[in-house]
Amino acid sequence: MAIADTISVLDEAIQATLGIRRQRIASESFDQFTGDLTSTYDESANTPTYGIVVKPWKQLSLYGNYIEGLAEGAIAPDGTVNAGQVFPPYISMQYEAGAKLDFGSLGLTVAAFEITEPSAFIDAATNTFVVDGVQENRGLEFNAFGELTKRVRILGGVTLLEALLVNTGTGNDGNKARGTPEVQVSLGSEWDIPGIRGLTLVGRVLYSSSFQYYDPANTITVPEWTRVDLGARYETVMFDRDTIFRATVENVAEKSYWSSAAGSTLTLGAPRRFLLSGTAKF
Repeated sequence: MAIADTISVLDEAIQATLGIRRQRIASESFDQFTGDLTSTYDESANTPTYGIVVKPWKQLSLYGNYIEGLAEGAIAPDGTVNAGQVFPPYISMQYEAGAKLDFGSLGLTVAAFEITEPSAFIDAATNTFVVDGVQENRGLEFNAFGELTKRVRILGGVTLLEALLVNTGTGNDGNKARGTPEVQVSLGSEWDIPGIRGLTLVGRVLYSSSFQYYDPANTITVPEWTRVDLGARYETVMFDRDTIFRATVENVAEKSYWSSAAGSTLTLGAPRRFLLSGTAKF
Protein backbone atom coordinates (compact mmCIF):
# COMPACT_ATOMS: atom_id res chain seq x y z
CA MET A 1 0.00 0.00 0.00
CA ALA A 2 1.29 3.43 -0.86
CA ILE A 3 0.28 7.03 -0.39
CA ALA A 4 1.96 10.10 -1.86
CA ASP A 5 1.28 13.76 -2.47
CA THR A 6 2.92 16.50 -4.53
CA ILE A 7 2.89 20.10 -3.35
CA SER A 8 3.48 22.85 -5.92
CA VAL A 9 4.22 26.56 -5.49
CA LEU A 10 5.09 29.48 -7.77
CA ASP A 11 3.02 28.15 -10.67
CA GLU A 12 4.64 24.70 -10.35
CA ALA A 13 8.15 26.14 -10.51
CA ILE A 14 8.86 24.21 -7.29
CA GLN A 15 7.32 20.80 -6.66
CA ALA A 16 7.87 18.61 -3.61
CA THR A 17 6.71 15.00 -3.36
CA LEU A 18 6.35 13.04 -0.13
CA GLY A 19 5.26 9.43 0.07
CA ILE A 20 5.39 6.25 2.06
CA ARG A 21 4.80 2.59 1.23
CA ARG A 22 3.87 -0.30 3.48
CA GLN A 23 5.53 -3.37 1.99
CA ARG A 24 5.34 -7.01 3.06
CA ILE A 25 7.23 -10.01 1.69
CA ALA A 26 6.44 -13.56 2.82
CA SER A 27 8.36 -16.58 1.60
CA GLU A 28 8.44 -20.32 2.25
CA SER A 29 11.14 -22.61 0.82
CA PHE A 30 10.97 -26.38 0.53
CA ASP A 31 13.49 -29.14 -0.08
CA GLN A 32 13.10 -30.16 -3.72
CA PHE A 33 13.57 -33.87 -2.91
CA THR A 34 11.74 -34.37 0.40
CA GLY A 35 9.25 -31.50 0.29
CA ASP A 36 10.21 -30.49 3.84
CA LEU A 37 10.00 -26.82 4.77
CA THR A 38 13.58 -25.52 4.94
CA SER A 39 13.18 -21.79 5.61
CA THR A 40 10.53 -19.16 5.97
CA TYR A 41 10.19 -15.45 6.64
CA ASP A 42 7.47 -12.83 6.81
CA GLU A 43 8.88 -9.31 6.88
CA SER A 44 7.29 -5.86 6.58
CA ALA A 45 8.67 -2.34 6.34
CA ASN A 46 7.57 1.25 5.87
CA THR A 47 9.66 2.72 3.06
CA PRO A 48 9.65 6.49 2.38
CA THR A 49 10.00 8.52 -0.80
CA TYR A 50 11.12 12.17 -0.93
CA GLY A 51 11.58 14.27 -4.03
CA ILE A 52 11.87 17.87 -5.17
CA VAL A 53 11.84 19.50 -8.62
CA VAL A 54 12.88 23.09 -9.27
CA LYS A 55 12.28 24.75 -12.65
CA PRO A 56 14.24 28.01 -12.90
CA TRP A 57 13.28 28.15 -16.61
CA LYS A 58 10.62 26.41 -18.66
CA GLN A 59 13.16 24.22 -20.45
CA LEU A 60 15.26 23.36 -17.37
CA SER A 61 14.35 21.08 -14.48
CA LEU A 62 16.59 20.36 -11.48
CA TYR A 63 15.62 17.48 -9.23
CA GLY A 64 16.65 15.34 -6.29
CA ASN A 65 15.09 12.35 -4.62
CA TYR A 66 15.55 9.65 -2.00
CA ILE A 67 13.81 6.27 -2.20
CA GLU A 68 13.81 3.17 -0.05
CA GLY A 69 12.41 -0.19 -1.06
CA LEU A 70 11.93 -3.61 0.53
CA ALA A 71 13.28 -6.27 -1.85
CA GLU A 72 13.08 -10.05 -1.84
CA GLY A 73 16.16 -11.80 -0.50
CA ALA A 74 18.53 -13.71 -2.77
CA ILE A 75 18.14 -17.47 -3.36
CA ALA A 76 21.15 -19.79 -3.56
CA PRO A 77 21.27 -21.21 -7.11
CA ASP A 78 21.41 -24.88 -8.12
CA GLY A 79 24.88 -26.37 -7.95
CA THR A 80 25.90 -24.66 -4.72
CA VAL A 81 26.26 -26.41 -1.35
CA ASN A 82 23.29 -24.48 0.04
CA ALA A 83 21.17 -24.55 -3.14
CA GLY A 84 17.67 -23.29 -2.50
CA GLN A 85 18.52 -21.37 0.65
CA VAL A 86 16.49 -18.17 0.82
CA PHE A 87 18.07 -15.15 2.43
CA PRO A 88 15.95 -12.58 4.28
CA PRO A 89 14.65 -9.49 2.47
CA TYR A 90 16.54 -6.25 2.64
CA ILE A 91 15.93 -2.53 2.28
CA SER A 92 17.74 -0.85 -0.62
CA MET A 93 18.40 2.89 -0.54
CA GLN A 94 18.79 5.22 -3.51
CA TYR A 95 19.84 8.86 -3.72
CA GLU A 96 19.62 10.71 -7.03
CA ALA A 97 20.11 14.26 -8.25
CA GLY A 98 20.04 15.54 -11.77
CA ALA A 99 18.96 18.02 -14.42
CA LYS A 100 16.90 17.87 -17.60
CA LEU A 101 16.93 20.22 -20.56
CA ASP A 102 13.91 19.85 -22.85
CA PHE A 103 13.66 21.95 -26.00
CA GLY A 104 10.77 19.94 -27.45
CA SER A 105 12.56 18.43 -30.42
CA LEU A 106 15.74 17.74 -28.42
CA GLY A 107 16.37 16.83 -24.80
CA LEU A 108 19.39 16.23 -22.55
CA THR A 109 19.56 14.73 -19.06
CA VAL A 110 22.33 14.20 -16.52
CA ALA A 111 22.00 12.43 -13.19
CA ALA A 112 24.20 11.35 -10.30
CA PHE A 113 23.07 8.45 -8.13
CA GLU A 114 24.02 6.21 -5.24
CA ILE A 115 22.36 2.86 -4.55
CA THR A 116 23.15 0.66 -1.55
CA GLU A 117 22.23 -3.03 -1.43
CA PRO A 118 23.61 -6.31 -0.03
CA SER A 119 26.39 -8.13 -1.88
CA ALA A 120 25.49 -11.74 -2.78
CA PHE A 121 27.76 -14.18 -4.64
CA ILE A 122 29.12 -17.74 -4.75
CA ASP A 123 32.17 -18.26 -2.54
CA ALA A 124 34.49 -20.16 -4.92
CA ALA A 125 36.47 -21.73 -2.06
CA THR A 126 33.44 -23.45 -0.53
CA ASN A 127 30.94 -23.36 -3.43
CA THR A 128 28.50 -21.74 -1.03
CA PHE A 129 26.17 -18.89 -1.94
CA VAL A 130 26.66 -16.10 0.61
CA VAL A 131 25.48 -12.59 1.37
CA ASP A 132 28.60 -10.75 2.47
CA GLY A 133 28.82 -7.02 3.10
CA VAL A 134 27.26 -4.19 1.15
CA GLN A 135 27.51 -3.12 -2.48
CA GLU A 136 27.66 0.66 -2.94
CA ASN A 137 26.88 1.80 -6.48
CA ARG A 138 27.79 5.37 -7.42
CA GLY A 139 27.50 6.69 -10.92
CA LEU A 140 26.68 9.29 -13.52
CA GLU A 141 24.18 8.98 -16.37
CA PHE A 142 24.04 11.12 -19.51
CA ASN A 143 21.20 10.80 -22.01
CA ALA A 144 20.19 12.59 -25.21
CA PHE A 145 17.03 12.21 -27.27
CA GLY A 146 15.14 14.00 -29.99
CA GLU A 147 15.24 15.02 -33.66
CA LEU A 148 18.49 16.08 -35.28
CA THR A 149 16.63 16.81 -38.53
CA LYS A 150 13.10 16.27 -39.76
CA ARG A 151 14.01 12.71 -40.77
CA VAL A 152 16.69 11.73 -38.24
CA ARG A 153 16.03 10.87 -34.59
CA ILE A 154 18.42 9.72 -31.87
CA LEU A 155 18.20 8.16 -28.43
CA GLY A 156 21.35 7.36 -26.52
CA GLY A 157 23.16 7.48 -23.25
CA VAL A 158 26.34 6.81 -21.29
CA THR A 159 26.56 5.38 -17.77
CA LEU A 160 29.70 5.70 -15.64
CA LEU A 161 29.58 3.39 -12.65
CA GLU A 162 31.72 2.67 -9.60
CA ALA A 163 30.37 -0.28 -7.61
CA LEU A 164 32.44 -1.13 -4.54
CA LEU A 165 32.18 -3.76 -1.81
CA VAL A 166 32.31 -2.57 1.81
CA ASN A 167 31.93 -4.15 5.25
CA THR A 168 32.77 -7.62 3.91
CA GLY A 169 34.03 -10.47 6.04
CA THR A 170 36.11 -12.04 3.29
CA GLY A 171 38.74 -9.35 2.75
CA ASN A 172 37.12 -7.91 -0.36
CA ASP A 173 36.60 -4.40 1.00
CA GLY A 174 37.30 -1.83 -1.71
CA ASN A 175 37.01 -4.35 -4.55
CA LYS A 176 34.61 -3.81 -7.42
CA ALA A 177 31.31 -5.64 -7.30
CA ARG A 178 30.94 -8.43 -9.86
CA GLY A 179 29.05 -7.75 -13.06
CA THR A 180 29.35 -3.96 -12.91
CA PRO A 181 31.17 -2.46 -15.94
CA GLU A 182 32.61 1.00 -15.40
CA VAL A 183 31.31 2.30 -18.75
CA GLN A 184 28.15 1.39 -20.67
CA VAL A 185 27.03 3.09 -23.87
CA SER A 186 23.79 2.77 -25.82
CA LEU A 187 23.13 4.74 -29.00
CA GLY A 188 20.12 4.29 -31.27
CA SER A 189 19.00 6.21 -34.33
CA GLU A 190 16.20 6.28 -36.92
CA TRP A 191 16.22 7.61 -40.47
CA ASP A 192 13.06 8.11 -42.51
CA ILE A 193 13.98 7.22 -46.10
CA PRO A 194 13.22 10.08 -48.53
CA GLY A 195 10.84 9.17 -51.32
CA ILE A 196 9.46 6.02 -49.63
CA ARG A 197 6.63 7.02 -47.34
CA GLY A 198 6.51 5.00 -44.13
CA LEU A 199 9.94 3.33 -44.45
CA THR A 200 12.42 3.91 -41.62
CA LEU A 201 15.87 2.45 -41.10
CA VAL A 202 16.91 1.85 -37.49
CA GLY A 203 20.22 1.07 -35.84
CA ARG A 204 21.63 0.57 -32.38
CA VAL A 205 25.12 0.23 -30.89
CA LEU A 206 25.72 -1.23 -27.41
CA TYR A 207 29.06 -1.11 -25.60
CA SER A 208 30.25 -2.47 -22.26
CA SER A 209 33.75 -1.81 -20.93
CA SER A 210 36.20 -4.51 -19.84
CA PHE A 211 36.34 -3.46 -16.18
CA GLN A 212 33.64 -5.96 -15.25
CA TYR A 213 34.76 -8.59 -12.78
CA TYR A 214 33.46 -12.14 -12.51
CA ASP A 215 34.49 -12.68 -8.88
CA PRO A 216 34.45 -10.49 -5.73
CA ALA A 217 38.21 -10.97 -5.36
CA ASN A 218 38.64 -9.22 -8.74
CA THR A 219 40.92 -11.87 -10.24
CA ILE A 220 38.90 -12.55 -13.41
CA THR A 221 37.88 -9.79 -15.82
CA VAL A 222 35.13 -10.12 -18.40
CA PRO A 223 36.30 -8.70 -21.78
CA GLU A 224 34.73 -5.58 -23.22
CA TRP A 225 32.25 -5.97 -26.04
CA THR A 226 30.40 -3.97 -28.68
CA ARG A 227 27.22 -5.08 -30.42
CA VAL A 228 25.49 -3.62 -33.48
CA ASP A 229 21.81 -4.14 -34.34
CA LEU A 230 20.25 -3.01 -37.65
CA GLY A 231 16.71 -3.06 -38.93
CA ALA A 232 13.85 -1.39 -40.73
CA ARG A 233 10.25 -0.43 -40.04
CA TYR A 234 7.51 0.06 -42.63
CA GLU A 235 4.24 1.77 -41.72
CA THR A 236 1.30 1.46 -44.10
CA VAL A 237 -2.45 0.94 -44.27
CA MET A 238 -3.87 -2.49 -45.16
CA PHE A 239 -7.61 -3.17 -45.31
CA ASP A 240 -8.22 0.24 -43.69
CA ARG A 241 -6.02 -0.75 -40.72
CA ASP A 242 -2.81 0.96 -39.60
CA THR A 243 -0.15 -1.72 -40.04
CA ILE A 244 3.53 -1.84 -39.12
CA PHE A 245 6.10 -4.37 -40.36
CA ARG A 246 9.47 -4.70 -38.64
CA ALA A 247 12.66 -6.53 -39.61
CA THR A 248 15.69 -6.61 -37.31
CA VAL A 249 19.11 -8.23 -37.31
CA GLU A 250 20.58 -8.38 -33.81
CA ASN A 251 24.33 -8.77 -33.37
CA VAL A 252 25.03 -8.14 -37.06
CA ALA A 253 28.73 -9.03 -36.78
CA GLU A 254 27.92 -12.25 -34.87
CA LYS A 255 30.07 -11.08 -31.99
CA SER A 256 30.83 -13.69 -29.31
CA TYR A 257 30.77 -12.11 -25.86
CA TRP A 258 29.71 -12.44 -22.25
CA SER A 259 26.86 -9.98 -21.86
CA SER A 260 26.91 -9.96 -18.06
CA ALA A 261 28.62 -11.36 -14.98
CA ALA A 262 25.87 -10.27 -12.61
CA GLY A 263 24.16 -12.71 -10.28
CA SER A 264 25.88 -16.05 -9.88
CA THR A 265 26.89 -17.01 -13.43
CA LEU A 266 28.22 -15.58 -16.66
CA THR A 267 25.54 -14.80 -19.24
CA LEU A 268 26.37 -15.58 -22.85
CA GLY A 269 25.54 -12.81 -25.31
CA ALA A 270 22.80 -13.48 -27.85
CA PRO A 271 23.99 -14.76 -31.25
CA ARG A 272 23.07 -13.18 -34.57
CA ARG A 273 19.27 -13.26 -34.79
CA PHE A 274 16.80 -12.34 -37.51
CA LEU A 275 13.46 -11.04 -36.28
CA LEU A 276 10.33 -10.35 -38.33
CA SER A 277 7.08 -9.03 -36.93
CA GLY A 278 3.91 -7.26 -37.94
CA THR A 279 1.22 -5.41 -36.02
CA ALA A 280 -2.19 -4.10 -37.03
CA LYS A 281 -4.58 -1.83 -35.17
CA PHE A 282 -8.22 -2.92 -34.84
